Amino acid sequence: MSTITPTARDADFTKAKRVLRVVRFVGVRVLLALITLWLLSMIVFAGGQLLPGDVGRAILGPLADTRAVAALNHQLGVDRPLITQYSAWISHFLRGDMGRVVRVSRAGRAVYRQCAVGIGEAGGARVCRRGVARHCGRRVRGAA
Repeated sequence: MSTITPTARDADFTKAKRVLRVVRFVGVRVLLALITLWLLSMIVFAGGQLLPGDVGRAILGPLADTRAVAALNHQLGVDRPLITQYSAWISHFLRGDMGRVVRVSRAGRAVYRQCAVGIGEAGGARVCRRGVARHCGRRVRGAA
């Protein structure tokens, strides 16, 4: 009765097979992530396009001249075809240009300040909680 012993060549082959499986797995995951991000960008863009009203009219007000509204719509690019608007929007996004805020009301600034304060307080509370828990010798969930 003979036993089959694995050779170095067999070991290299199985190692290469494992590496190939890992590369394929990571490649599929990256591809799926890119497809998901593309679909998400389409949903966000469509959501912005489905908002009711005219952008130029909303910015300039209901009593604005029609020519001024048309000029602002042209300047903002909302009078172009949707595919052109999407390609410009996604290319600006990929370059890090998230757009500009045309106007923010006083109430909007107040809400932003309150959110910033709340986030700061929550972060400070988490740091304090971890410090007290470590001082008392307890393990905090999520702590390193």
